[in-house]
Amino acid sequence: MPARATTTDRRIAALPVRECGEPLVDLGAVASLRVDPRMARTSPTGGLVRSTVVDRLVTAQSLLPRGLRLLLLDGLCDEAGRRSRQADRAVRLRDLHPDWSMQQILDEAGWHCSARPGEKDAEVRIPPPVPAHSTGAAVDVTLCSETGEELPMGCAPQAGPVESGGACHTDAPVPDGARANRDSLRIVLTAVGLVNQPEAWWHWSYGDQFWCYVTGAPAARYGPVPAT
Repeated sequence: MPARATTTDRRIAALPVRECGEPLVDLGAVASLRVDPRMARTSPTGGLVRSTVVDRLVTAQSLLPRGLRLLLLDGLCDEAGRRSRQADRAVRLRDLHPDWSMQQILDEAGWHCSARPGEKDAEVRIPPPVPAHSTGAAVDVTLCSETGEELPMGCAPQAGPVESGGACHTDAPVPDGARANRDSLRIVLTAVGLVNQPEAWWHWSYGDQFWCYVTGAPAARYGPVPAT
């Protein structure tokens, strides 16, 4: 088991990427999966992920207890998409927290949806890891009922550490019902080979650099998807 790391760790950035050329699949076209209707309004590419990721999500759905459904919130996101989402979050946070400084708003808005810079080590610039969402390897996912009602998870998906009071972290203390729901999500997604970003309970991926680090694979399978 590797030492604990976050997705911005320099150990992640150093891992090789060997693009396998696997196609993208539209989650909305997969009958057994439920896509949040807000996705289509906020991102033209958000419903796209690699085909192996889709297959694993379908299997994970079949493992959930009766009455529970995966609810897919986000998939592929390029740099332009990340900038757009960061701006949207900044507007929302400004309305919710009028007492915050602009720097606080920008820091919280960019916590998860923007790429962070690399580190400098012995005068050599170390590039940041390739964002998993830019490769089609990652999904943001929560649970819902058969009727589409989102289940309590301790905080809203994609809420930052300040906004959520730290509840965005997968292992954060949350009410028992939310913990049970997080555990249900974790059990089925782990069973199909996806890995979780410990800073964000909703972020799961397969085939990216972070997955490579966690699993000990020789290389990541997916590199950035070219912008269209």
